[in-house]
Amino acid sequence: MNLYLASDDQRFLEAARAFIETEWTSRVRGYERPGRPLPDPVVLAWHTALVARGWSVPDWPERWGGTGWSPLRRHLWALECARAGAPALDRVTVELVAPALWRFGTPAQCERHLPAIRAGCERWCMGLAEPQAGWALERIATRADPDPDGAHFVVQGTKALVTGAARADWMLTLVGTGPGTADLLAIDLATVGVRVKSPVAPPGGADRRFDSDPNHCHVALDHVRVPITARLGEPGAGLAILNALRDTAFERQPPAATLALPLARLMALAADLPGNDGQLADDPDFRRHCADLGVEIAALEALELRHLTGAPFDGPMRDPTVRARALRLRANRLRERIGALAVDAFGYHSLPDPDPLTVDNEGPIGHHYALAAVQAMLAGGATVLDDATGITDLDTIAHQLTGL
Repeated sequence: MNLYLASDDQRFLEAARAFIETEWTSRVRGYERPGRPLPDPVVLAWHTALVARGWSVPDWPERWGGTGWSPLRRHLWALECARAGAPALDRVTVELVAPALWRFGTPAQCERHLPAIRAGCERWCMGLAEPQAGWALERIATRADPDPDGAHFVVQGTKALVTGAARADWMLTLVGTGPGTADLLAIDLATVGVRVKSPVAPPGGADRRFDSDPNHCHVALDHVRVPITARLGEPGAGLAILNALRDTAFERQPPAATLALPLARLMALAADLPGNDGQLADDPDFRRHCADLGVEIAALEALELRHLTGAPFDGPMRDPTVRARALRLRANRLRERIGALAVDAFGYHSLPDPDPLTVDNEGPIGHHYALAAVQAMLAGGATVLDDATGITDLDTIAHQLTGL
């Protein structure tokens, strides 16, 4: 396989790198980034530059603002953005909700929402699970009954653990509309009767900050009036739409080469971490684990490039969908192993739930990458569900996209 880029792809890569250097890298120099969020104006300036250049949603159809790039160019762009640490638009909104809109929504729904999503002005969450039914979507209790006026549904129920609800503007919500039937409704979270709340109290008592945690929200719907026109797709098609989204979500994944970034960061940090005899960076077992992971990442990247360039495959891998699922499954397993190695390296400091009194009074203990390490390990493990097919349900996809 020839791994050299064609001249036009090489020129594209150089243009992408120049754009990232001008609009992102140069803007964040001087900030102490590890463990701290960047100022909102810096991130907003990056998104504004992406929108102006037409590069904010490269995977979308050109009709709705996509770039029309080849799979290889989309891969190169995603890799360069990851290497620079440039933030993407909200991925649940861009990679799950937006495809649902253009595939199953009405022209009016697409015109209303897709331009705002592309511009980064509108964020969505997905309300699927429920406190009693969990992720058994066929057993949901949230109901949408016709209003006497004939133009609205009246929605009553609660959605559980809605990723990103505290910062979202809209929610794509699964509701029961009849015996054995369910629909997806687009609900404005500013509608009267909608309440976003925390499902549990944190250790040590109430904490006001926890109420706005975007990854731990319940959304209560108390007689919420939703227009009939907010239904996505045909009546009763809610579960079929979700299954279609699940099947296509496998095709969207970060480039395999980005797995080398946290591994390289861990290897650099190991120079300051204690090992069995001296520093961890000099420990033979640690070095062997890092080398093994590096080889497997390189092998996965080569397989991914064959997939992107249309090289022939034999056996079941001839099916592009099977290949995409296999690549995603392998990448998630490697991500989990890198996270596990990092958790071992940081030891006690990687505990995901440290003493709240210590955190509140003194700040997080240990290295600022420690908590991120355990989050990455859990995110990778959550998506590895079936060795044969790589099937992942929508809750783990949503959590993967937001980094848990």
